Amino acid sequence: MNTLTGKNHTMIEWTSAEVHKVFEPLLVSPAKLGLPGAAVQQLLTDTRSIQKAANTVFFAIPGKHYDGHRFIPEAYAKGVRHFVVQKEWTYDYADVNVWQVRDTVAALQALAAAHRSRFAIPVVGITGSNGKTIVKEWLFALLAQEYSIVRSPKSFNSQIGVPLSVWQMQPYHQLALFEAGISQSGEMERLAAVIRPTIGILTNLGAAHDRGFPNRPAKLREKLKLFTHARCLIYPKKLEELYPKAWESLPQEVYRLSWGTQATANVRYKLLEERSQGVLLSVCYQDYGFRLFLPFIDEASIENALSAVAFMLYMGYSPQVIEARVQRLRPLSMRMEMKQGIRHNILIDDSYSNDIESLHVALSVLQQQAQERRKVVILSDMLETGLPHAVLYHRIAEMLESAGVHTFIGVGEGMCLHTSFFSSLPEVHCLPSTQALLNSDLLEQLHHSHILIKGARKFAFEQLVQRLEQHLHRTVLEVNLDKLMHNYHCVRRRLHPATRLMVMVKAFAYGSGIEEVARMLSFLRADYLAVAYTDEGIRLRQQGITLPIMVMNPEPGAFEALLEYRLEPELYNYHVLESFQRLIEARGENNYPVHIKIDTGMRRLGFEQDEWKALAQYLAGQQILKVRSVFSHLAAADEAGQDAFTRRQLQLFEEACSYFQQALNYPFLRHILNSAGIARFPEAQYDMVRLGIALYGIDPSGTLQEELELAARLSTNIAQVKHIQPGESVGYGRRFVARKAMRIATINIGYADGFRRALSNGKGVVYVHGKAAPVVGNICMDMCMIDISDIPEAKEGDRVVVFENLSQLNELSRRLETIPYEVLTGIGSRVKRIFYTDA
Repeated sequence: MNTLTGKNHTMIEWTSAEVHKVFEPLLVSPAKLGLPGAAVQQLLTDTRSIQKAANTVFFAIPGKHYDGHRFIPEAYAKGVRHFVVQKEWTYDYADVNVWQVRDTVAALQALAAAHRSRFAIPVVGITGSNGKTIVKEWLFALLAQEYSIVRSPKSFNSQIGVPLSVWQMQPYHQLALFEAGISQSGEMERLAAVIRPTIGILTNLGAAHDRGFPNRPAKLREKLKLFTHARCLIYPKKLEELYPKAWESLPQEVYRLSWGTQATANVRYKLLEERSQGVLLSVCYQDYGFRLFLPFIDEASIENALSAVAFMLYMGYSPQVIEARVQRLRPLSMRMEMKQGIRHNILIDDSYSNDIESLHVALSVLQQQAQERRKVVILSDMLETGLPHAVLYHRIAEMLESAGVHTFIGVGEGMCLHTSFFSSLPEVHCLPSTQALLNSDLLEQLHHSHILIKGARKFAFEQLVQRLEQHLHRTVLEVNLDKLMHNYHCVRRRLHPATRLMVMVKAFAYGSGIEEVARMLSFLRADYLAVAYTDEGIRLRQQGITLPIMVMNPEPGAFEALLEYRLEPELYNYHVLESFQRLIEARGENNYPVHIKIDTGMRRLGFEQDEWKALAQYLAGQQILKVRSVFSHLAAADEAGQDAFTRRQLQLFEEACSYFQQALNYPFLRHILNSAGIARFPEAQYDMVRLGIALYGIDPSGTLQEELELAARLSTNIAQVKHIQPGESVGYGRRFVARKAMRIATINIGYADGFRRALSNGKGVVYVHGKAAPVVGNICMDMCMIDISDIPEAKEGDRVVVFENLSQLNELSRRLETIPYEVLTGIGSRVKRIFYTDA
């Protein structure tokens, strides 16, 4: 092992020989060591986020759908020269190191575990059903003043995420905070060997991943395996009382530091007072007591804060310091937000977080979202990193260059002093303060770019976001890209390895925002996108989306544009087919890809049954059009009572496909399953399936619903609060007359935003501070009124939630006597979309 740069701030650099010693017991064939003296600094499992390629080890991890071995040529082309593989090596590259092992994930964990063994600092392992990431981030905020801390990026807590997190450890770190998440028995021992925590935190035990364990005690025993060799475990006392037998598996030498209201808890607390902005507690620990105000009112945040408080007490912090610091805690948004900017910019707002680990994550998001667009980064000085400036700014510059950043704007005295480190970037500007940047004309020069804005809190980068953001309606639809990815992978896992995935992004991506969702799907390597109309496909092509795109309703008047942007039409009758064929022939093209829609019972669009055989023979006899796919649409896949009809549709589809298979002398794709069909008819996956509403967290059949997460949240704000007296009316037509003194609020959402007029006069409800507030009076075009008489804490400016979970969305749909599809797609285009990713 080599070390780089500076007294007490050395960076560990592994040699190939040291890496070989770790892998040697795992090898299934002799290693190929074409670069025996090369240095290794980074570990990689995804070729889309390569940094410092020459010093990177790529682990080719085989999965059900994405086999990492497929991307070895791409990694090599990008400069990677160290490979850990599970399959036989078939490439003739001479300048590489290759280790073929039994299990590439196990090899990744073994190397990270060997790296972990180099350090004697306190390592905190955090697990639990919920709250792991929040507790980790709060501890970072509470302790960064004294410690140089390394922590898991985002929620990297899986079998792959944990070793990547642990690999970040360097000699200048003084404390480590790592999460560990499991979904089934037998997983925790592997993570425990990598993290080897000296201090443990167990947040809670809930329903998450219950299906992976025989029962809750078994799940608790599995989680406790993380702490087998820890000195101390911090946990809620109630878990010991609920599952006493499970705790017998924890070694006696592990000191148990419990917190709770019980008299036997080590840290005992009692609720003294509930206030509008938090709770006042009395806390007793060892032989002293103190009062503590927590700036939270929800139970989950209070419990997460108590885990952090118990840790600080164990570490010897005084009650005075603890009380002062917890006041600065706020419910973490835990996210980077994608926002529409002026001058055709897209903003990635990470304006309150700035450290090396989170910069790596943010740059990955920038690479994912920007793709072919110009990448701009506005970054403040990093504070309290524990690194000397020479090391810090060298690393930042390397990360920016690897991410393909074109324009870099550094803010802070440190940035100004070290501008030379960024000389390899095409465009660099450094200014001493946020105000200096605001006073310059640099922000006005940014256009048609993706801009990452990332700064320490003291730099108040929200001012930059305010300057660059498009100021639209205050009603917002927030879309969680991480949940979209989660839902995408939930569906992928149900598919056969060879089954392709077409994703529907029509209707503005079900109301979510077509460009951002399409960029995410491009990053995930979806096989196809589908839009309703040609202009939607053009919009995607103009945003740099290169995936194949099927247009489901191609209008003949838009055929020229469809060809210009290489979109693929659905052809559903002879009129459309012949019109398109004539145009292709006139342009002198051959084999243009088309998709043939057949009607098997939906009775909407598609060639009729008596046309199938002749159509197949006709298409086989020409070379102007090439059939890319034959498909149909299920009418009632989500209704079990209609399964006989659905199975008849499947039979008809196979009959139609047989005609095309007999007539055509080339292969084509077959697809009929929608979201509900994917869940309920896995035997009918054929060559491709079409993912629609399930991507956004809704399974019409209910089969997959427990696995999916609603990805959207619709909210607005209170514009004004009024007090009305008995007999006074509210709204147009005086449809509501108060029978008692009331407190009402006007909120900034109306039927032009998709909050339909049918919800007027008590039929609709919204949520303020988690409490239901009914609509009073008729809903107006731009606003409506709600009853907040029973919500005394509500005030002007407060957020008002229309829906943020599936229960609320389903309730809204029920009150409208419709389905969630209509609610989502009916959200007005003027409603601001904010896209974000957990961070």
